[in-house]
This record gives sequence, C-alpha cells and structure tokens, in this order.
Amino acid sequence: MKFLLFDLDGTISDPKEGVTKSLNYALEKLGYNTVHEKELERYIGPPLRSTFSDLLQTSRETVLTDAIGYYRERYFSVGFKENQLYDGIESLLQKILTNFGG
Repeated sequence: MKFLLFDLDGTISDPKEGVTKSLNYALEKLGYNTVHEKELERYIGPPLRSTFSDLLQTSRETVLTDAIGYYRERYFSVGFKENQLYDGIESLLQKILTNFGG
C-alpha cells in the first residue's frame, strides 16, 4: 500500500483569501477596524495567538481567545473553501496519481 501526504495550505493551495477574510471577520466581531488584505498576508502561517496579539496590540488572554474563536468560526465554515490551487497543481496531482496506480 502506498501513501502520499501533502500539507494543503501553502503547499498545494493558496490560503490567502480564507485566512485574511477570517482575520478581518474576527477583528470586526471584536469591534476593531479591518485591515487591508495585503497587510494581513504576513500573518499567514504564524500561530493565531501571536497574530492576534500583534494585530490587537494585547496579551489579554480573554481577548486573544475570543479573537481565535471568531477566526475559527468563519474559517471552519467558509474560509477553508476559499483556498485556491496553485497553477499547475491539479495536473501535477493527476500525474502523481497515475504514477502511483490511482
């Protein structure tokens, strides 16, 4: 039996839209101004706690917990669906499947 595992976000798909919209969703829910998508790109990848600590300029645990909760509320319902496959990934995956007998 052969297995191949891929990390989805940032490896075969671009998570930018879902992540940035979910970050802004959390900011809005907490009563903060939203941030331009371009400025939020640097937060793709780091832990959410440090991301929100930086964005909200706080280390208050309750605020960070709420922010992460709101982020996940949106990301797990719609944000993950906004990932876009990188150019050429679909054909690459087809070739891999063919070579692995899939």
